[in-house]
Amino acid sequence: MDGSTVIHPDWCHIQQCRVGTPGAAYAWHRSSPVSGCADPDTGSLVDVSLWQIRPGHVNVLLEFPDGIEEGTELTADQAEQLAATMTRLVASARG
Repeated sequence: MDGSTVIHPDWCHIQQCRVGTPGAAYAWHRSSPVSGCADPDTGSLVDVSLWQIRPGHVNVLLEFPDGIEEGTELTADQAEQLAATMTRLVASARG
């Protein structure tokens, strides 16, 4: 950083944020993760959060904290398409 004041998006969680952190290899804004989809058998979770590594590009980050596999970064459009697909699947499952 150049010493200027850091402006955080409204959704940015200061403890998750790395913008302006001395010694950080990368700088990004990040929201608090929202955990969901706990598997009743394994307890596996999916954490979902917003993050922004470049101005103007806010992405959705899906992570698997149990280390099942690496996370996936989606654009807002991709996340919207995934949500719509999941909504249709749930509707089909419920009949």
